[in-house]
Amino acid sequence: MADGIFVSYSHRQGEWVWDRLLPVLEAGGATVHIDRERFTAGKAVLPQMDAVQDAAAISLLVLSPEYLGSDYCRREMLRALASHPGFRSGRVIPVLRVACPLPVEIAAGEALHASLLQDNNA
Repeated sequence: MADGIFVSYSHRQGEWVWDRLLPVLEAGGATVHIDRERFTAGKAVLPQMDAVQDAAAISLLVLSPEYLGSDYCRREMLRALASHPGFRSGRVIPVLRVACPLPVEIAAGEALHASLLQDNNA
């Protein structure tokens, strides 16, 4: 059974994710599934990405222009949205970290998203 939170992010946001976001999630008792802790060297990346994402009950998408420009990040986003269409389950949480247009896949679903544009401490 899936549990915890999968954090999907661009590595350009890595410092903020690791120094600000993860400590808050973990302090709240969440099990966090994230690439740097779960990937194994010498194995194909995509199957590992899928396995880490599939192990989590919730996908938290840290949106930025770099995120939207990354094939890997967009793949994670589309997999999350396909698993929970229409944002009815509350299992996909978009977080706007750096100003950018919301992807049509998110904007069309009228999902409530968190904006952390003002969190400049990282």
